[in-house]
Order: sequence, then structure tokens, then C-alpha cells
Amino acid sequence: ENGSFFGEIALVMEVRRTCSVQARTVCEVNILQQNAFDAILMDNPHFARRMNELVVARQLDSCMARSHQKGVDFKVSQ
Repeated sequence: ENGSFFGEIALVMEVRRTCSVQARTVCEVNILQQNAFDAILMDNPHFARRMNELVVARQLDSCMARSHQKGVDFKVSQ
């Protein structure tokens, strides 16, 4: 999908990327190095907060999907 991105968890948490992606169609790929990403976050605190929230949400979704595959269902209370 236009505007989609991946690798944000690795950038936000400063860890090695743990997943792979494969494009279904021809696409343009841009690479954002850690130091450039950190500079963007420093200059844009609102964006930094949104990225942190996105990473937490994606990790939670991933954890719940893996648990569901193993037959474990749980709900997250807010």
C-alpha cells in the first residue's frame, strides 16, 4: 500500500530487524539510517511519540496473533 513502511521497530528500539518483506509489485524503497531517524525524532517530538505508540501497538498485535495461533486467547484491558 502506498506510504507503507517496515523496520520501525528496529529503529525505535535500536535492535536488529527480525522480519522480512517481499513486494507484490514494483515499488520504490527508501532506506533510513539510525542516525537520520534519531535526528528526525529529536526535531519532531510529536512524531517520536506517535512512532513509539505505533511500535507498541504492532508488537502487541504480533504477540496476540502468535498467542492465538497457539490456542491462547486473551483480551487487553484499557
